[in-house]
Amino acid sequence: MASSRKNRTLHIDKEAVSALSMLKDGLLAPATQLANKKRYDSIIKKNDNSGSTFPFPFILAPSGRHNEKVLTSAVSEEVLDFICEGHKVGSITVDDIYPIDKTERVRQIYGTDDRSHPGISDTYKRLGNYAVSGHYQLNTTHIKEMLQRIQQAKEQINAQHTTALMLAVNPLHRAHERLIRQTLEKSDLVVIFCSNRITISVWTLKFGMKH
Repeated sequence: MASSRKNRTLHIDKEAVSALSMLKDGLLAPATQLANKKRYDSIIKKNDNSGSTFPFPFILAPSGRHNEKVLTSAVSEEVLDFICEGHKVGSITVDDIYPIDKTERVRQIYGTDDRSHPGISDTYKRLGNYAVSGHYQLNTTHIKEMLQRIQQAKEQINAQHTTALMLAVNPLHRAHERLIRQTLEKSDLVVIFCSNRITISVWTLKFGMKH
């Protein structure tokens, strides 16, 4: 008889869901999975022997008392459900759980831990004290749909050179505009990935068609 026991939950935000989706669909190569403790340490110490590196370990360390309580008591092979804004969006089978140094983490990402930096302040708020790794699945399809749209755009204009930019644009400023324009000069198609906290109203740049 099947057990009726419900899985425990981890609460994650939309940004985490998007990052996990991109990781799952290969958009963050050479990162292909959540880093366990061994992989985390090898990347930090710059002695990873896998043949492919990432600037810093790709981890999932959600903040919040509930998440920390779950992670500090979870066991290997336990299935935890991902909850985003009240809805189940996937699950993870626990492989490894380990503590992280949040100050070290933001230094890995930004090169500084100055909390006056808006990105650092936000990252501190989103980071928990424990990271979890393991095989996970998601119920979302927006990344696959986005990839299909990109492929359709490439076919429509017969793009020979496509460039992807990942920008925080918080806020959008002249340096971003210059980067985008310079990239357009060398590419047939430019795909811009930006934070989901940015609203569509920021896109006021106008670009002419390249012939």
